[in-house]
Amino acid sequence: MTDYDHDFYAWTKEQAALIRTSKDGKLDRHNISKEIEFSGQLRERQCFSWFISLIASLLHIKFSRPSPEAEGKLEWIKSDIKLERLEVLSCISESPSLKKSLEKNFKESYVSATLREPGVLMLSEDYPRHCPFSLEQILDENFFAE
Repeated sequence: MTDYDHDFYAWTKEQAALIRTSKDGKLDRHNISKEIEFSGQLRERQCFSWFISLIASLLHIKFSRPSPEAEGKLEWIKSDIKLERLEVLSCISESPSLKKSLEKNFKESYVSATLREPGVLMLSEDYPRHCPFSLEQILDENFFAE
């Protein structure tokens, strides 16, 4: 059994399954298990949102066209990357099973990031077909796609 403090996301999935199979007739098993699962899903969505924003920020640095305005924004974007990365790493630290979920949905996250990145003067179809960064690079605190 997964420990609540070790991996919250995995714990929510296990607990929901256990409640569903409970024989106690007084429990509202269906709704309790749904609420527990929903709590884990919220954490997963939150992690993916930060992850997609992180990829989008890295894309912004990699594919921005040089301009005087872009130079001033570079440090601001790097600050965003640090915050986004910190949030993603925090999610993974609290729920290590979320890293597997990020790996599994990496392609979809990249596609979402190309659609989310409004600051780059490129259309999403101008981006490479596959993410130019590995998961390890994206999570590396010293990587800024420069």
